[in-house]
Amino acid sequence: MAGNRNADGVHVWFDSEDIEDICNFYIDLGKIEKAEYALKVGLQLHPTDETMQLLRAHLLIEKAKPEEAVSLLHTLNYKHDYYWHYLMLGALADLRRWDKTAKEAKEALRCDDCIEAYIDIAKVFYNRDQTEMAVTVLLAASVKYPGDRELLDLLMHCYIDIAQYDKALECVEKILDEDPYSVDAWNMKAALHIDVNKPDVALEDLEYSLAINPQNEGTLISKAKLLTMLGRTRESAAVITEIESLTSEWQKLCLMLRGDICFSEKDYKNAYSLYNKGFCRELYMLDSAFHYLECAVQLKRWRKAASVGKFILRYTPNDLKLLEYMADVFFELKQLPETAKMLRRYLRIKPDSVYALLRYGSLMLDINDVKKAYTAIHRAYRLAPDLGQTNLLMAVVCYMKENYKRMYFHYRKACKENPESRDTFFLLCPGTEEYLNRLDTLARQCEENGITDIDKYIFKFKS
Repeated sequence: MAGNRNADGVHVWFDSEDIEDICNFYIDLGKIEKAEYALKVGLQLHPTDETMQLLRAHLLIEKAKPEEAVSLLHTLNYKHDYYWHYLMLGALADLRRWDKTAKEAKEALRCDDCIEAYIDIAKVFYNRDQTEMAVTVLLAASVKYPGDRELLDLLMHCYIDIAQYDKALECVEKILDEDPYSVDAWNMKAALHIDVNKPDVALEDLEYSLAINPQNEGTLISKAKLLTMLGRTRESAAVITEIESLTSEWQKLCLMLRGDICFSEKDYKNAYSLYNKGFCRELYMLDSAFHYLECAVQLKRWRKAASVGKFILRYTPNDLKLLEYMADVFFELKQLPETAKMLRRYLRIKPDSVYALLRYGSLMLDINDVKKAYTAIHRAYRLAPDLGQTNLLMAVVCYMKENYKRMYFHYRKACKENPESRDTFFLLCPGTEEYLNRLDTLARQCEENGITDIDKYIFKFKS
């Protein structure tokens, strides 16, 4: 035990466990500077304490300095300590050294194999997108601790992330075996039945949930949304009216739900009006916000679409449909750097998307970045060599690179698939019509004379 005096001269005592609790409290809040200050005080009071030294490594990991954390941990060498192995695991995971993480996880559990240790180790993997490794840890834990609620909860979310919905449903069933009156579990079961395309079963799950708690906001919202999805809009409207009767605080939310009904009926104008009045930035209304975005796009309300889309992007930054919409929106607003950003993000997720490659290449042509345009369009051509749009843009970019032989090769392929490509090319490359007419004349002469290597002949003898 050690002590210090506060500003009023009162003696305050802090043992190492107090300092650890304070540090972890600030780390959980994301207030790393305050955690560092608490650790500084702790090191003054307990300079040789093992926990204080390990907290130093913990803070290095929180500050995204995993290499420094690994070096520090090696100097401490407290290999008998679970916390040492847990921190080493986290640092190695941040460094993506997956070949070594399994060993550290095993060593950590050898030091302490309580359920909390299994869950913490699984979260190290889960939070770094190594979901299958997290599942391995949790399945091992489930043998020793069957029925643990937190374990089953995390395992269920892991299975959802890797789209193994049947196994996720098995986890929910086990939770309900232990706690059949869990509203959250019944609601999650409903959500999973929607994921496996069993909406009628999902509706039954929600009815069970409402039998337990008839006024649960989340369940009523889910029921209204599901009924709208099933086309039972009158029943959905009745549920919304029921929600409105419970409290005036949910008025905006109900406007969003009514907007969903109009959206399902393709009444975009009224849906947009309702969404505009009731827009609430709640995570559980994200699908309604997406419908709001779609309405704004349909009605060409580009600025509103940008505002709503930016909100959705915070929560689903890798949704391909959303990125496609946002690329359209920013393009219409003439915000070309933002358009490019959306397309690059799309291509990071789906690098072989011909659609995104051609859009990005076309955008680079618009801003006269021929090098980036060629890289994107040529990759699209390699993926889809016979697509008319690919060949048209290849013709354009080859013209800009003054590679006229390749230009004409792709121009002819594009026109063969779609004769309108000719006029499009002239719009994109003004002043080329007379030149291409001469090349076309030469090409016809080659065909009439049985010359097969037309491009070679034309570009050897063209005037």
